[in-house]
Amino acid sequence: MAIHGWLGNASTFDRLIPLLSNDLSILAIDLPGYGKSSHLPPGCYYHRLSNVVVLRRIVTHFKWEKLSLLGHALGGSIAFLYSSCYPETVKSLSIINAPMTPIPTDEGQYFEAGGALIDKFIERDHNEAQSEKTAFTKEELLKISAAQFDFTLPKESIEKLLERDGSCNSDEKCYFTYDRRLQDSRLSGWNNAEILEMAEELKTNVLVVMYDESPYYMRKEDFYNTWEIVRKKALSASMHIVQGGRHDLLDNPEGSSEILNRHLSKYHLGSKETDSK
Repeated sequence: MAIHGWLGNASTFDRLIPLLSNDLSILAIDLPGYGKSSHLPPGCYYHRLSNVVVLRRIVTHFKWEKLSLLGHALGGSIAFLYSSCYPETVKSLSIINAPMTPIPTDEGQYFEAGGALIDKFIERDHNEAQSEKTAFTKEELLKISAAQFDFTLPKESIEKLLERDGSCNSDEKCYFTYDRRLQDSRLSGWNNAEILEMAEELKTNVLVVMYDESPYYMRKEDFYNTWEIVRKKALSASMHIVQGGRHDLLDNPEGSSEILNRHLSKYHLGSKETDSK
């Protein structure tokens, strides 16, 4: 199962999947609020752990006893969470780009700013429920999306994402279809000590592919402290650093496809589930 990142959708993997083995069967999903998936009802908050519930519902629906998880950016942290909650069910865990784990919350964050964050979410929640969607031209939709990705994605990649995160009617009025409340994500999280405990639970084969121009989204020290625990606890663990920026999976998947193909061919398609670390 392939899980996209923040402000992405299942189209994130459109250029990657054709480069992988034809023997692989991959389900790429739109997380709740993204793409063509439903939005949560008014008043409901998008908590990171709720995405684990979604993954579990999919797994039980298809009656999968074991599966492999592929996550990009935020999707990688969701896959990490699932693998720590259901360690015996995950054959392999592949994470493309940071943050690898949920981004640690600062100690005391909720005491210092929690009230303001809650009020901001309630305001946005109320506005989204009461107001009509803002209409744009197609070009405006493209420009806004380009800005959300720091103008690092080519037009073709943005158009691919908008096939699921935008829509235009016969009057040439275009709308974003993803839930704008997803922009308020700092209310949920775990501190670094809790994330280290999650890493202790991993019992799968882990691959992390990092782009050398991408940020870590957390303190580099925390990232590698967690990685050391993953190396010790996982059945196997390997990290590869490749050239590229944080959105290169959409624009240039060749940089990670060969590495990912080897990993999935060995640990998902093959029978051997252990390797040297």
